[in-house]
Amino acid sequence: TATLILDETGQSIDSARITGDFYMYPGSAITKLEKCLVGLTATAESVDPVVAEGLASVRIIGFTMENFRDTIREAL
Repeated sequence: TATLILDETGQSIDSARITGDFYMYPGSAITKLEKCLVGLTATAESVDPVVAEGLASVRIIGFTMENFRDTIREAL
């Protein structure tokens, strides 16, 4: 699940929280990704490359990078 809180104009991400039933190594990667999403324009074009870069060298079990991307897109 991805929860995004947008600024008052709905144009940029003020806060991001990603939870779910998955294992990620290193574990700090999810927190890092959440921090990287803050301040971005609230569009798939802005978010997709950040997700891809943030998860490029991360080992994920129970979820794929595409699942993360799609979940975040849905939250937008």
